This record gives sequence, structure tokens and C-alpha cells, in this order.
Amino acid sequence: MKLVIPLSLSVRFIDNLREANDREIGGVLFAEQKAYSEFHLLDATFQMIGGDTYSFERDGEKAQKNLRRLHRCYSGTPQRFNYFGEWHSHPHSAVIPSHVDTRTMWQILHNTDETVNFIVLLIVKLVQQSSLDTGATVFLRSGHKYECTIVFETNEKRKSND
Repeated sequence: MKLVIPLSLSVRFIDNLREANDREIGGVLFAEQKAYSEFHLLDATFQMIGGDTYSFERDGEKAQKNLRRLHRCYSGTPQRFNYFGEWHSHPHSAVIPSHVDTRTMWQILHNTDETVNFIVLLIVKLVQQSSLDTGATVFLRSGHKYECTIVFETNEKRKSND
């Protein structure tokens, strides 16, 4: 699976991670499916409370409220625009899911509508106050998981092969 993150969202992650300093923060991800296994991140929520140096606790009620708002903003077309997963920061550790992260993602996946076949956990880390280190894991309802490829968009115009 490929996840494309726009520059504007990368900047929001960096700004919020700077503000959080050494505390973990997180939120939910909302994406558009562009191809069979390609998703473009449209938006993310930023929960700035509920985290400390080495843990983050998701506010489930607030997450659900934010998801309803995102569905309204993006036309309520779940076949194209939808909840993609969760994100949180690891300011003091690698951008790979901990055992607690993995258990939480399985719980979230199995507590969602049966039409949801997968969710993604994006873990971010601020590097030298100006860039992101990222890792994303796809959790499948089948019980499998695998790493997701992340591509960052830039402001540069893509050259045409015409």
C-alpha cells in the first residue's frame, strides 16, 4: 500500500510536534483512495492532550466526533473518502508500533464496522525541529500486518512526459 502525504499536512505535523515538545500526541487520519492500493492523506486531527513522554491515550469520543466532521467536509462519500486510521508521535523512540500500539490497533479494527478491512497506524517523529521521520503499518482484519510505503508531496511541479 502507498500513502501520499501532502506538503501542507507535513507542515501541520511538524508545527504540532514542535508545540508538543517531548510529549506524545496523536489523532485520526482521513484519506482519499486514488487507486487500488494508493491513498492520499486529506486530513488529520491533532489531539494535543492525553500524552506524556512515552505514551498517548486516544480520546475515543472526540475521535468519533472528528470523523463525523471529516465525513461532512468531504461529501460523505465513503467509497472514495474515508477514515484511514490513526497516528501518533514517538518523540523518544523509533517510528515502529510498540506492543501497546499493535494491541490498540487490533482493538480499534475489530470494533469498527465489518466493511472496514484495514486501518493504518502512522507514527511520526520530529527530526532536528524541521523534518519528519515516519513509519506506517497496515493492519488487516485477517490478522496480518505489513509496512506501508510513504511518499511526501512537494510544491515542485511534476514534469510531463508529453
